[in-house]
Amino acid sequence: MGKIKRQITHLQQTRVKRLNNGKIRCNGSISQRVLIKNSPENLKFVELEEVHNLDNLREFHLDIVTNAMRERNWGSKIERLFAITIFIVLTLSGIKRKDISNIMSKLGTLTYQTAEEHCFKLVNGEEETILSDNRGKYHRYSIFEDKPELKEHLYNFTVDKVSQKNSEISIEILQKEAELFIESNKRTPIEQTIKSEQEDEKKSKYSISYKAIQNLLFSWGFYWSHNKARPFVNGHEREDVVAYRETFIDYFANNLSKYWMFLKTATGEYKWSIPKLNIARIVISHDESTARSGDTQSFKWLHAFFSPMFNKGRGISRMISDFIVCHPLMTTFSLSETEWTKATKEFPDLLDKTDLNFTPKTATSIITPGKESYFDNDAVLAQFNRLMTLFRFCEIMKSVNYRIDILVDNATTHTKALSDVSMFGKTPGSACSIKQLKWLENGIERSIECFDVEGMSKGLFVLYKELGIFDKNTRTSDILLADLRIKASTHPAFMKRTKLEELVNEHNKKYKMDAKIVHTPKFHVELNPIEMYWAQIKNFFRKINDQSNNGELMEQRLIESKKIYEKSDVNDKLWGRFFRIVIDYKAGLSYAAILKKYFKAGDEIKSHRKATNNIKLI
Repeated sequence: MGKIKRQITHLQQTRVKRLNNGKIRCNGSISQRVLIKNSPENLKFVELEEVHNLDNLREFHLDIVTNAMRERNWGSKIERLFAITIFIVLTLSGIKRKDISNIMSKLGTLTYQTAEEHCFKLVNGEEETILSDNRGKYHRYSIFEDKPELKEHLYNFTVDKVSQKNSEISIEILQKEAELFIESNKRTPIEQTIKSEQEDEKKSKYSISYKAIQNLLFSWGFYWSHNKARPFVNGHEREDVVAYRETFIDYFANNLSKYWMFLKTATGEYKWSIPKLNIARIVISHDESTARSGDTQSFKWLHAFFSPMFNKGRGISRMISDFIVCHPLMTTFSLSETEWTKATKEFPDLLDKTDLNFTPKTATSIITPGKESYFDNDAVLAQFNRLMTLFRFCEIMKSVNYRIDILVDNATTHTKALSDVSMFGKTPGSACSIKQLKWLENGIERSIECFDVEGMSKGLFVLYKELGIFDKNTRTSDILLADLRIKASTHPAFMKRTKLEELVNEHNKKYKMDAKIVHTPKFHVELNPIEMYWAQIKNFFRKINDQSNNGELMEQRLIESKKIYEKSDVNDKLWGRFFRIVIDYKAGLSYAAILKKYFKAGDEIKSHRKATNNIKLI
């Protein structure tokens, strides 16, 4: 060991530096070929001039080199040169013999002893014996060298299997698939006779071992890991979902000039665009979420003696329902002190304590979830009734003449129908929970009673006759209930209307407002900015939470987290990203492309929900 060190130092005057970050940089000389790192996937030897110089040897990582070695497609000559290079670098770095041996073993190249022997030959000028073929590490023939079509087949087979949701893929299955492929692609007897003896020798050495398949998978970028949650796409490209998504995108994309938008200007700065007030509309996003007292930061500074004990379990829960606003002067919906005074003077019941535990000046509700306390449809209706009442006293809403779009998702709490064909039976006297049907026809409001003068339900069949859908001579036995319900879905009287939409329409008529409920497409949380708001609120909450099971204290900290959000610029970024996503969808980008562009799906995160903790402008 000492001898070779002295010889190399004396003959080549090599200088080696170990960097603090664990990388190794070498300057000096070693061989006609040196290792160059062009990219993490591409390691290769580059020919230099006759002068043995290592000035071009770049920084490299052991794990990158290991991945490159897994391909096992290098010839024995290149592999020997690589092993000698690594051996000299590690030796001159002062690494112990045992550690060098372990590293060489991990790389799967020459052993320590063989690399040392070749190094002596190189120092003594016996380069020809090292560079000549049939010397050094034994190279086993691989079937993939002679049958590239097998490698391509296995790659396509693996990609197809991995793309499926089940786990029907393993190295054993790939081994069997390789054998079946070889068996089905055997050469004809005539072709067998004209093969050279060298090819026959290679065939006798063919080996499709477990390790060979494993290395092949590694070289393609596959890895064995926990089957954790990844960006989900279940239903995103379903025909009906895509159709509604296009309608949703068109609604906003065709009216961009009506909204306040936080976008990049010609100078490269991000600013709010201001629409004309006579056409302007304000967008509000609504949703509910749950926080738990047991939630804490994933990482924090700890000490063996001074850090407190950690509470096991998720602790108590609080559900919070809130509204965020797309406007430069308002983040979450709230009245000013003056506006709140006017509102409570006209509607004193706004000060009453209810089960929904409303925060003063807002429609924000924080409740304790349970069997008898939950954000069901009745709770949501009560909250929106309060919201619509507060709108009347909000100067910002008044400035746009109450033209407001309220985004809500497709949860059943938001979509409970006012009337539905499933609520009707077929014949008179059957169960019916609707007393009267109301609908608009050519701008005129119409209605029909669902019960006769004796208090008996009419049933769908009789209603159809009264509405003129069926001829009066049609008999009950001529049509089935299922067919009746399908037929009903095409008539305005049975068009699905939600209770939430009806509530908003009542306020619109009564107070001459122009608010509208806009349901976001199913499965598309990226089109509802408040989903990202919850990620921010919970992140702030975890930082100030001490896992206390005091409910009032937990609610105070949720309100504190909300105030931190209101002071930040995150709301601007959320709405800016919303409109950029709308524009990109309109330009033809798919859901997968949107996820990759704005949430880096597949690179840094496993779910687009987790990307919201660090929002960046694009």
